[in-house]
Amino acid sequence: MTQAAVSNYLNNSRADEKTAERIEEDPQIQVLLENAAALAAKDQDYSKEISRIISNIRDKGILKEKFEDTNKII
Repeated sequence: MTQAAVSNYLNNSRADEKTAERIEEDPQIQVLLENAAALAAKDQDYSKEISRIISNIRDKGILKEKFEDTNKII
């Protein structure tokens, strides 16, 4: 999953409303998003935070339901 994909999910342009809500309501993911945004605003590297966001989404199975019918591992 890329940074653009995370952004699309949060903006409901790639995910259904339920998936976006699960991401938005997770306090751990929100802290990571705020940290990434703060670093981006300072023009600093925020790739580690994005990686942590992606790992959290994957580890919590937030997107698993969307891909249950595929052979992809998320």
